[in-house]
Amino acid sequence: MLTQNKNKMKQILKILIGAAWIDGIIQPEERIYLRRVAHDFKKPYSP
Repeated sequence: MLTQNKNKMKQILKILIGAAWIDGIIQPEERIYLRRVAHDFKKPYSP
């Protein structure tokens, strides 16, 4: 279950990065959001 959630979050993060980069430039606001999401993704999962 934990691995499944981790894989889903990794997929979502990849999609978000791809969507932010679609115009060729990641905007500062997008970069801040993506860093926050990635940081939260690294935190240990606690149900």
